[in-house]
Amino acid sequence: MSSIRRPHPAWIVLAAVTLCMMAGTGLRSSFGVYIKPMEAEFGWGRGALSGVAAVSLLILGAVGPFVGRLADRWGPRRVVVFSLLLLGLGALGACRALGLAQIYLTIGLLMAVGAGGLSIATGSTVAARWFEQRRGVAIGLAAGGMSAGQLVVIPLAMSLTLSYGWRTSYFWLAVGLLVLMLPIALLLVRTTTRPSADFAPTAPPAPRARPPRRRRSRSRSASRHWKRCGCPSSGS
Repeated sequence: MSSIRRPHPAWIVLAAVTLCMMAGTGLRSSFGVYIKPMEAEFGWGRGALSGVAAVSLLILGAVGPFVGRLADRWGPRRVVVFSLLLLGLGALGACRALGLAQIYLTIGLLMAVGAGGLSIATGSTVAARWFEQRRGVAIGLAAGGMSAGQLVVIPLAMSLTLSYGWRTSYFWLAVGLLVLMLPIALLLVRTTTRPSADFAPTAPPAPRARPPRRRRSRSRSASRHWKRCGCPSSGS
């Protein structure tokens, strides 16, 4: 019986980070589901809540360079764990919000910074640390996970909102993020690097040695020359 081949730690780390990125991106993108319930409860205008989404997008893009620098200095594990905590606290604070300023603070600031820590900058750091070859494949998988997170979390948020209300929906999404994703980040995302041997850079092929040229002796060349001329050579 052939033994089952265990996956390389590089793939385990990439899968764990991708799952965290899926959950974080999906939770931040689900804010559009809660706009109408918030309007109905608080009587706010669409422009006020759209400002929350605009601030969130602005902060999400602004923290990207800082996230990349922190991931290089601290390692992706600390960045992922800290980002998950910010996202969870932001969602828990949003479900208890009583005013527009609290919505800007929790969703517009805390959740945006947390989602920024789970962006492609962190995924690229993992790919650069663990994969020496085919890093584009690893980055592509992480980026695809971010898009897949929206397809999973947004319908879940809609279902919870229709059944229990937007506050309960935010609460359970936050609890699920902290209970499921946080242990994955703590246990599976490693900082020490051991690049995947399957994707290690191959050494360039050694140049082929040219066969040594055969040197013709002068006497042999001279004899052929005289034979072409029809003259007997001195050696015959």
